[in-house]
Amino acid sequence: MDYQQLQADIANELNRSDLAGDIPSFIRRAENSLRRDIRLQDYPPITRLSDDEPTNWLLEDWDDIYFYAALVESAPFLKEDERIPVWRTELDRRLEEMHLKKWNQAWRYEIPTRPRRVYGG
Repeated sequence: MDYQQLQADIANELNRSDLAGDIPSFIRRAENSLRRDIRLQDYPPITRLSDDEPTNWLLEDWDDIYFYAALVESAPFLKEDERIPVWRTELDRRLEEMHLKKWNQAWRYEIPTRPRRVYGG
């Protein structure tokens, strides 16, 4: 996925064709929020998406995080505050999955395991 596809997916989800000028600001606010959320988790910096910079590590690996973060940011603008808990739950679930995957990868080779003993056989 790239920046243009993300914008199209957001417009499609919102079922609004009149938001082309607003969706980039939803994405920008989502990036700001995500930067704060993951800054303390030892992730690489998030490069801001643009037409000149159409992708970054987060969009390549976790496009659904961008998608739901932008939807959360769109809800107050659209006066659809009732959608915030739904989209925030999806976003939080995916952020947790990303954090768990990183944690599992970090510890996979650092935790020594003892050979299992086989008894009676």
